[in-house]
Amino acid sequence: MVSIKTTISVDEDTLNEFKKIVLSRRAGSRNLSHALEEAMRNYNTTAMLKEYARKKGISLESLPSAMEIMNRRPSTDMSSGEEIREMREDRAIRLSRQ
Repeated sequence: MVSIKTTISVDEDTLNEFKKIVLSRRAGSRNLSHALEEAMRNYNTTAMLKEYARKKGISLESLPSAMEIMNRRPSTDMSSGEEIREMREDRAIRLSRQ
């Protein structure tokens, strides 16, 4: 992987706090770049999941898409609210008989 040099604008207090944390764990300013890159990678959840799948030998092409999952979900004739209401009423009847 090729590294590039870049310039960013960051709140000074935020950067100083980040530097303190990094320097307390690692020595040297070069590690600041590595820590920032690591933080950026950790923010990229898609890349993290792809890397995890690669390490575990999971083929992402074989997994269903979100749309396929939604289309395969079982459906009911009544709403979940109605279902819960019915369950609560049945429970109330059972409890009143005890």
